[in-house]
Amino acid sequence: MFVDKPLADNFADCEALHDLAESQQQPLFMGFNRRYIPLYCQELPGYALPGTAVCHAEASSLRALRWEKHRYNLTGEPRTFIYDDFIHPLDSVNLHADLKADDLMVTTQFDVNQAGASSMRLARVDVQWQRKNTLFQASMNRQHGMTCEHISADYQNMSFRFESFTEGRCWREGAERTVRQPDWTPMLASKGFEAMAHHWLTVAEQGKQPLAITQRNFHSHWLAEQVLRKVQPSL
Repeated sequence: MFVDKPLADNFADCEALHDLAESQQQPLFMGFNRRYIPLYCQELPGYALPGTAVCHAEASSLRALRWEKHRYNLTGEPRTFIYDDFIHPLDSVNLHADLKADDLMVTTQFDVNQAGASSMRLARVDVQWQRKNTLFQASMNRQHGMTCEHISADYQNMSFRFESFTEGRCWREGAERTVRQPDWTPMLASKGFEAMAHHWLTVAEQGKQPLAITQRNFHSHWLAEQVLRKVQPSL
């Protein structure tokens, strides 16, 4: 079964759907296209899904990964904000799927009306945690000046910055180089949908998917629930 993210807007339903798929002996495939962005999988050590790209020797040297996905004038109800949209940057930095709730640091901002009073509409959420010597951050501001997405990754003496899915910069050994996808790369390929579809077809053909991917799928939804619980007391 292929289900685009999110699997559900609460973790209890995610567990129930997982149990249903298990009872029918069917793989439950979740569509996170940003896991398959060709440029990132090719350039960022340790970012690619298992079996989908060549592993890099520098993967263990990751020091920081930050994913920002911002929107213009689109504050929203917290559960929809987090599960339907923020889950993308959250999943994109959830590489190891081993975070505990107590390790999660969450900060929020809510919409403010002309009288200066806070509303029930979530405007921004920032999440970060540290795994050993590596810092992970996910950020979404829905009162940003424009809709955009920024990704930064820092390794030992090597850094990457991306302002799009098709081009970025790498700094290494004191030099800068531009990294980009080939000209005329179709949009569905550049945004990861093509590779995701190929992966899904492989999973469907084999009737199973790697356990690490299944665990990450559910851990990202579990993280969304933990973020929501930390956001709601602020309301």
